[in-house]
Amino acid sequence: MEFIPVNNLIIETSTPLALARMRSIQKVKTEWFAFIDDDVEIDENWFETIKPYTKKTDVGATQGSLLIKGLGDKWDNALNSRTVFQQELKIGERGCTHNTLIRTELVKDWVPPQNLSAWEDYSLTQHILNKGYRWVVIPTKSHHTKSWKNIWKNIFWGIKGENEFFPSRKHNLIRIIKMMARMFRAIISTKKHWRVKIYLVFGYIGRIFAYTKYFIWRL
Repeated sequence: MEFIPVNNLIIETSTPLALARMRSIQKVKTEWFAFIDDDVEIDENWFETIKPYTKKTDVGATQGSLLIKGLGDKWDNALNSRTVFQQELKIGERGCTHNTLIRTELVKDWVPPQNLSAWEDYSLTQHILNKGYRWVVIPTKSHHTKSWKNIWKNIFWGIKGENEFFPSRKHNLIRIIKMMARMFRAIISTKKHWRVKIYLVFGYIGRIFAYTKYFIWRL
């Protein structure tokens, strides 16, 4: 059995997050490294699941999917009942770094906007994809701890970072319309469990408020 080597190197910079990630990358000496968030509990077979992709020379990053944990057993079970399929991101799409293995040589020259504390993973995704490498998202049984209290907080935090890349009223207006359409489809869906519907609608409402804030702010 193989193990991921772990060193006790502590880098005190934590914000802005883009700067913290860049400085961490500069310390890496292995061919691959992983970003794992502190609210993520990786599955015991995570490395065995993700390892095969390190053998593919065209893969630049392998991101694990996440199950939800912390909203209550009935809610968690309902939300985790969906089937997750492998997918590949395209240029312009955002990958996440919550439990993601990355090819080191591709990001040693990454210099993100260093004031970013959210959506720095978007910058990292584009950096890898624009070099012609794949960003693959695969199913895993890892867990992301959430609470109802922090869902909206994280939404507003994330959309603040998004607006650093897309600082226009038009972008925010388009996103408001898309979130309203997605919320409507979730409500009328006959295939989704009612708990899933409530969770989705709760999130869409938060996003609508956040995008509206930045739309009005730019008036």
